Amino acid sequence: METRFRPFSDDAELLARDGESGYDPSSMDEDSSTKPRWNRFAILLLLAFGALILGDLSQRMADAVRLENDRVLLRTEVASLQEENRHLASEMDRAQGDLFVEEWARSEAKMVRPGEMLVVPVPADGDALATAPSPAPVGPSPKNWEIWVALLFGE
Repeated sequence: METRFRPFSDDAELLARDGESGYDPSSMDEDSSTKPRWNRFAILLLLAFGALILGDLSQRMADAVRLENDRVLLRTEVASLQEENRHLASEMDRAQGDLFVEEWARSEAKMVRPGEMLVVPVPADGDALATAPSPAPVGPSPKNWEIWVALLFGE
């Protein structure tokens, strides 16, 4: 049997020949419509997974920025505390020295060496040292209704 290629004369002949070969055009439509659905689902799944990864990455980057800011603040605070520690250590060394102790004993504790006499100057009028100015007496406190009237009507 020799096969020759010839153009089909009409659609009926084409359909008849397709029926003989077992070709069913409707099956192609079903297969082709199923594949794009799976492809769309896979693409949507990948997009959702990518969005989750980007969200996690964004959160990690925000945490890294916050931690870096905290690190800078803590380094500044540590430097300040180290400077304060050095200052306090020098003050402590000075306070333990004999010169500071003698200065404090004479000025604050009113101590004298043997053979010296302590002199405390007294103001001309003796009342100025003994009494401090007292605050002016306050009149009776207003009643609650008087406060409300003053607040509401400005009296």
